[in-house]
Amino acid sequence: LEHMYVDLNLVIEFKMNLSVLKKWLRAVQANYRNNPFHNFRHSFCVAQMMYGMVHTCNLQEKFSRQDLGILLTACVCHDLDHPGFNNTYQINARTELAVRYNDISPLENHHCAVCFEILSDPETNI
Repeated sequence: LEHMYVDLNLVIEFKMNLSVLKKWLRAVQANYRNNPFHNFRHSFCVAQMMYGMVHTCNLQEKFSRQDLGILLTACVCHDLDHPGFNNTYQINARTELAVRYNDISPLENHHCAVCFEILSDPETNI
């Protein structure tokens, strides 16, 4: 994953400190649960697919560096802290996430909140 940020010139463009990027990646990995599908390996696969699409479709010439950074970061973080049950289950079971987000895309809101929480720490704010 680090290579993807370097290769797309995101590290240079956004003046990312490589040690902060590495800490961020470790924090992201630590916030993926060990469930059968929505785990860190899935996150990597999605990011790798996007990275491949960027190169195959020559998206570096169509999208801004900011857009590419957003795309890659969204891929890496898209299922952070996924509990392994879908939104329908969350809502029907009246889980804490469903209540917190008023039954409106509880998982997506939670994944985003966890991402922002990680980024709010100066040690992991890429």
